[in-house]
Amino acid sequence: FDRENYDKWTRELGFTQEVIVNVAKKCKTGGMSKLDALLCEYYKRGANSLKEIENYEEQKNRLYTLAKEINKTVGVYYQSLDMVVDEYVTNWLRKGFDDETLIAVAKYCFKSGIRTLNGLASVIDKLHKKGVTTLATLDTYLAEIAQKDELVKTVLNKCGLDRKVNSNDRLLYKTWTEKWFMPQDVIEFVAEKAAGTNAPLSYVNRILSDYKQNGVTTLIQAKQ
Repeated sequence: FDRENYDKWTRELGFTQEVIVNVAKKCKTGGMSKLDALLCEYYKRGANSLKEIENYEEQKNRLYTLAKEINKTVGVYYQSLDMVVDEYVTNWLRKGFDDETLIAVAKYCFKSGIRTLNGLASVIDKLHKKGVTTLATLDTYLAEIAQKDELVKTVLNKCGLDRKVNSNDRLLYKTWTEKWFMPQDVIEFVAEKAAGTNAPLSYVNRILSDYKQNGVTTLIQAKQ
């Protein structure tokens, strides 16, 4: 059996005796099965020489350290990091994100209540589509979100709602401002009228929709 393995490693996989011996030194536990698994892994990754294996192991350690840090930041735990590296981290790095940016996005997700890898992946996909892949562009993007959230928060307060801004609030506000082109003062005017109603945001949405249909775009028109 050992001879068959050796023939496979040298003839099929193309490893030299020097490489096999050096890899075998890592297998103090696990024996021939572990040695075979390692050599097959290196072969699949195109790491055939000692230098290539060394580089591969350094990169692998980096990926697993990053995966562990991302999990910790988001608040999840996986006993095996293989899936996290293969399905998530590797793809994110290929998209142009660096380690520091991925950790920063993970922190943002945790603070926003997004505490799963799938949720993190959705945010990263969204950022990638917007061209936000570096720490500098992320800081700018998050600053813009925070600034817009302050405007949405003002509307909520005028509606009599004392709570944090959520994704539905942002979606409504985006419709009012970017699709219906309603200015902030008009939105706040209607929000004040909505205070005390059973569903103030629905009230605001209904009135602004009516404004849109009737060409009302200024505060003077709204008051009239």
